[in-house]
Amino acid sequence: MATGTLHQRNTQRLIVRVALGIMIAAGIGVGTYNATRTTPTTSTSTSTTIATPVSLDVRFGQVVTSTLRNQQPVFEFYGQTPSGAKISCELDLAVQWSTSEDAYCVSIEMNHVHSATLSTSGKLSLCDGDQCGSNAGTNTPTLAVGSQILSGGFTCLVLRDSVACETKRHQGFNFFVDRTERFS
Repeated sequence: MATGTLHQRNTQRLIVRVALGIMIAAGIGVGTYNATRTTPTTSTSTSTTIATPVSLDVRFGQVVTSTLRNQQPVFEFYGQTPSGAKISCELDLAVQWSTSEDAYCVSIEMNHVHSATLSTSGKLSLCDGDQCGSNAGTNTPTLAVGSQILSGGFTCLVLRDSVACETKRHQGFNFFVDRTERFS
């Protein structure tokens, strides 16, 4: 075998490995890795797609810079957007006087009040209008982008333009000043 041919094959193998690495990295960056298994039969084939749940930092491509573990019955915080608008969030733990455990975010910016409430079962309730607002308590901290909060059955992550919260089963919402996006 000629040296040129061996060199060409090694170069082709390297190109294929680099391409596969890029494809794998791109798949993880999107937030969900889909594995497809095809089982051939004599006349047809079957395809099964398995969605692997991913953490908020992987889903949204945000590096976690700090983690707060809350054990208080109510934990409130602000996430601040680049425009200076604040998103107010509250994580409620089930305690004696309240049996529900919820993640709640509200925005009262831009003359548009809206809120989202997520239960640990994954039920998402959206509200739009003045009746949806609430005020955070005094001395509520504004958390930096990359701050992760673990509270009861929820994880929340402060993102650049929003706050994302999810249940342990990776059902949740991404809350923006002007809208809410559901994910699961």
